[in-house]
Amino acid sequence: MSERSFVVGIPVLRIVGVAVVAALTTSTSLPGHAATKRPTTTKLTKKVSSKARAASPSTTRATPKQPINPGTPFKGWTLRGASDWPAINSSLAVIPLLSSLNKSIVVRQAPLPNADSVKFTEGTSVSGKLGLLVIGEEGPYWKVLIPVRPNETTGWVAKDSVQTKTIVERVVVELSTNTLFLYRSGQLVATEKAATGTGGTPTPDGVFFVKSVVKQANPNGGRGPFVLVLSAFSEVLNSFDGGAGAVGIHGTSAPGKLGQNVSHGCVRVRNETIVSFAETLSPGTPVEIVRSIKDLPKSRWTPSETTVGGGGAASTGSESTGAAASSPVPTTGGIEAERPPITGLP
Repeated sequence: MSERSFVVGIPVLRIVGVAVVAALTTSTSLPGHAATKRPTTTKLTKKVSSKARAASPSTTRATPKQPINPGTPFKGWTLRGASDWPAINSSLAVIPLLSSLNKSIVVRQAPLPNADSVKFTEGTSVSGKLGLLVIGEEGPYWKVLIPVRPNETTGWVAKDSVQTKTIVERVVVELSTNTLFLYRSGQLVATEKAATGTGGTPTPDGVFFVKSVVKQANPNGGRGPFVLVLSAFSEVLNSFDGGAGAVGIHGTSAPGKLGQNVSHGCVRVRNETIVSFAETLSPGTPVEIVRSIKDLPKSRWTPSETTVGGGGAASTGSESTGAAASSPVPTTGGIEAERPPITGLP
C-alpha cells in the first residue's frame, strides 16, 4: 500500500506515505543535527569524551534529507493531538514556492530553524503535485500532517518557505456504515456507498489528506480510472505488492461489492465518483476516516444532517445512504498525467 505498494496490485510509484494507493518514500532514519567539531587547540592534553561532545550545542542548521523508505516509522516525531484539526469551512494546504527549483518542502520536527528535518519533493516523495495539510500554526511555522508512518505524524514548515492553497472540500468516511460524505465550504454535497477494509485488513481511522491523484492506465481495472493516494498506511500490512502499504480512495471493477467490507484497507467508490473526485480534489484535501460520524467533534457535524434525504443535501447521482457530518471539501485540482498502474494498494 504505497505508490509502489497498493494493496491490490499495480506498478509501484514511490511516494512518501499512504496505504492503498501509492507508495511513499520516507527516510530510514531521521536526519540529525550537524555534528559539533572537536576543539583543535595544541594545548589539549586530554581527549574530549563522546558525552561531552554530544552535550556541546550545535550551531549548524540540520540538513534535511529525502525520505527513502515509507515503511520505516519516523521515531520521535509528534503525532496529531486531539485538538489538531483542519479548519471546518476552508482548510489550508502548503505547497512549494513558485521559485522552488525542485518543488520541495522542508518539514522540521519542531518549530525551530535547527530542528531535525526531512524534505518532500514532487516527483520523488510523491508522484504528482505536492501539498501538505495544515492543522495548526505557531509563530512563523505551520503545523502540518506528513505522509509517513506512523499515521498522523506531524511536522512544522516555515511560513516563508512555502505558499498556501485554500481547500474548500473535505471528505469524511464512516466505516460503520461504509459511507463516504463530501463537503464543500461546510455543506454536505454528496453521499456515496463505499467498500472498506475487512476485519483482518481494516481501513485505518484518523485524519489524513490526499497525497496525490494518479490516473490509471486501464480505467476498467480493479482500481478504476483514478486513485487518490492518501497520507494513511495500513496498520496491519507493513508492505503490499512491493510497496509500503499505503491506503487510498479509488474506483472499482466490482460495484456490486460497494457497501461491504472487502478491501485490504483502501476505500472503493463508483468509477463515476472517483472521476469526479479526481477533477475536484487536490493534494492536501482533508480526509477524515472514523468508525462513526459521532466520533467527530460536534463542531464538525450537525445532528440535523444525520438523516439525508429531505434536507437539501445534494447528491452526485449515488444513493443517499444515511448518516452525515458537516465540514468543508477540497479545492479544485488538476489530474496528473497518466502513469503506470499503481501496485501495492489495498
